[in-house]
Amino acid sequence: MTATDCKHGKRGRFYRTPAKDGRKTGAVKALLLGLLVLLACGRGKPVGPREALLARVGDRTLTVQEFLRRAEYTPRPAYCSGNAPVHKKIVLNSLIAEKLLAREAQDTSSLAQSRWFRLFLQGRKEQAVRDWFYQLAFYDKVHLGDAELRRAARRTL
Repeated sequence: MTATDCKHGKRGRFYRTPAKDGRKTGAVKALLLGLLVLLACGRGKPVGPREALLARVGDRTLTVQEFLRRAEYTPRPAYCSGNAPVHKKIVLNSLIAEKLLAREAQDTSSLAQSRWFRLFLQGRKEQAVRDWFYQLAFYDKVHLGDAELRRAARRTL
């Protein structure tokens, strides 16, 4: 029995010699590798319509679609609720100001790193705690009626 014969002594339809198997295995491996490369390179951002860039604020961007969504769905004050170009500029300036504020609110901003600003925030927090304490400890415990207030007002006049 040779390498080209099957175990029954005949050549089978699906049995191949080791030399042929090596060539086919190499071809299959090359095909799979090529398919894998195509799939890997094909991944990434889905191909679609690019959003038009309206403004760039540092590393943040403002697209036309974001501007339209915000202009349509956000309640606006009466002075800029129309569709005039000046009203659109007001909305755009507001969105740019939001992007700037968000950029400054990051921990890496120079304002957040400033010692003076951190001390200022600490003082504001302490003042808020004191106000809350006075509200709970004193103001909430005092209950004056209208009659008592009128009598006290008459005494001061």
